[in-house]
Amino acid sequence: MKLHLLLLSPLLGYAVAQGAQKTRDEMTAEERAVYDMQTGMMGLKEAASNPALLAQMMEDLKDPEIMAEAQKMMASPEYQEQMKKMEHSKDFKDALKMTKEKMADPNLAAKMEAQMEYMMKKGQDDLNTAARQNMQAAMDALQDPETLAEAANMMKDPRFEEMIKTMMKDPGMVRQMQEMKGMMEDPNYREKMEKVGKQFASAMQGNEL
Repeated sequence: MKLHLLLLSPLLGYAVAQGAQKTRDEMTAEERAVYDMQTGMMGLKEAASNPALLAQMMEDLKDPEIMAEAQKMMASPEYQEQMKKMEHSKDFKDALKMTKEKMADPNLAAKMEAQMEYMMKKGQDDLNTAARQNMQAAMDALQDPETLAEAANMMKDPRFEEMIKTMMKDPGMVRQMQEMKGMMEDPNYREKMEKVGKQFASAMQGNEL
């Protein structure tokens, strides 16, 4: 599947956005179908040359909620009608023909597969690096007493638990939590975290920092 996404990328370029002046909610069912299809195509085209985006898209495919929403969208009559139109387009047929030709060449197929594996690895590395940087930035921000107090007040909000549950469904947040576990192996970072933890506990109790 990964290889097919890359090989089919030429056909993704033929779509031109329509109804861009409208928000999705203002569109008719048919306009939404066109918008969703073309947005997805442009995303796939970008992912073919963006390792981090490709890796994130592959992660999203593992998310049950995202997949359920995608299946619901693709099951709509309007979306299926647009798919039929696309399948009969010259651009789609040409791209499909080129894909079959490339897949028929063992050497080229192997080369493309190796390229895809490299992009996936680099993409994962890029996402992990970004997650680590975001986590570090968050920890640095919590060094500021005012920011720490705001975070403590937010945690006192009865809705905070639901917010956390929602956030933990985000693959990006899960990745950041995994990166934090790895960062905790660094004694210096662990000491910093413990200090922030004590300050946070004090802020939660309403004490002066």
